Amino acid sequence: DERPDNVAEKIYEDSELDWVILHVNNIINVREGWPLTQRDFRNFLLEKYGSIANYNAAHHYETVEVKDQGGNIILPAGLEVDSDYSITYRDSLSGNEVVASSITTEVTNEAYEEKLQDIKRQIYLLRPAYLGMFKDDMEEIMTYSPSSQYVNDHLVKGDNIKVK
Repeated sequence: DERPDNVAEKIYEDSELDWVILHVNNIINVREGWPLTQRDFRNFLLEKYGSIANYNAAHHYETVEVKDQGGNIILPAGLEVDSDYSITYRDSLSGNEVVASSITTEVTNEAYEEKLQDIKRQIYLLRPAYLGMFKDDMEEIMTYSPSSQYVNDHLVKGDNIKVK
C-alpha cells in the first residue's frame, strides 16, 4: 500500500526522488502502472465487475500439474483452458493409455486481477550508491541544446500533434 514517494523516502531518504522509482520501473502513468492499495483494489473490483458476486465469478480455468507414474510432467500447471479440459496420454511405466480429466481449477475475476496487481508489486530499485551517477546522467540526457525550438536548457517548443 505504499506510494512511490513513500518508497523513495525509505530507500533514498528523499520522497521527491519518486521519479527515480517510476523511471527505473518504466512507469509513465502512476494510476495505470503502480499497484493499487487494498481499499482502491476493492473499489476497482466493484466498479469493474459491478458486484461481489461478479468479481467472485469465474474469469477462466487453468490446468493443474499432471504427472505419469514415472514422475514425468505430462501437463504443466497454469495453462488457460476450457473448464472441461482433459487429456489422453500413454503412461511411461505401465504403457497404458490414461485419460486425465478434472484437471482444471477455476480462477475468479478477483484472483485474476490480484495476479495482475502482484506483477505490478514486483518493482526494481536503483541502489542508493548509484543514485548520484543516475541523476547526473538524467540531467545530461534531459538538457536541451540550442536549436530552432530551443527556449532554455530545460524547455523546447513542440508541435501539438492533436491539432488539425
